[in-house]
Amino acid sequence: MGIDKPFDAVKMCGPHFSKKEITVNKLLLATAVASMMASPFASALDAGQTYIEVKATSSNYDTEVDSNNDRATGVSFSGGYKIPDSKWAVEAGYADLGESSGDFLGSEFTLDSSTVFVAGKYLAEIQDNLTVFGLVGLNLITAETEIPDLLVSDEETETKLMYGAGAQYDVTNTLAATASYVAYAADITSLQVGLAYRF
Repeated sequence: MGIDKPFDAVKMCGPHFSKKEITVNKLLLATAVASMMASPFASALDAGQTYIEVKATSSNYDTEVDSNNDRATGVSFSGGYKIPDSKWAVEAGYADLGESSGDFLGSEFTLDSSTVFVAGKYLAEIQDNLTVFGLVGLNLITAETEIPDLLVSDEETETKLMYGAGAQYDVTNTLAATASYVAYAADITSLQVGLAYRF
């Protein structure tokens, strides 16, 4: 069962995962990203080139099930570094894309996902204070499906290509508002809005 078809998990009795195990996995992923963002070399980077970003996400799980509430809300945290004298930046982060629910053969199911990612971002300023960007990278995405009535609980983790595009508007020299579209897998996409702080 691949992440490209996350809803396939409801059709089989996969391994059982407790809520505690799932929570621990997410905390470990978040801790790993935080460690990268807080690494010692960050203090040596040029002022104004390093940034952190927090975004609200509205993600779509394409399950092809009519009774499914496909959209899920979540949050994304990331940190990045713009390479001096270039239009490129590198970025790493963690996103909890949220939980979707629906009905499968009369039984309620839930589907949610989270990911750790690293990407390259190309930025192009189109006018004062307004920049558009494209990004491409890899993400380690975990999709979890549960059908409590059928005692089904399945979790799959895979590495997938991710890509996206968006725009940012500089509110001040250090603060920017951002909006973007990101595809984490073939059937897991996300609309995102947030704030980025440069230091």
